[in-house]
Amino acid sequence: MQRKDLESINRVVISEVELEKQFDAGLEYFKVLLNKVDSTKREQLLDILETALKEIGAEKK
Repeated sequence: MQRKDLESINRVVISEVELEKQFDAGLEYFKVLLNKVDSTKREQLLDILETALKEIGAEKK
């Protein structure tokens, strides 16, 4: 394999690891936020999350 190809693969692997770390950190932050807000705000946050998940799912199709 050429050096350039290996460098590209390494960047992708690093990016995936960094993305996973950022996602995990964001998820923990979201859980803390969700537990701190009142039930009305919690419902709004969950509605926003549901909408975002539907949009992401639609984009994948």
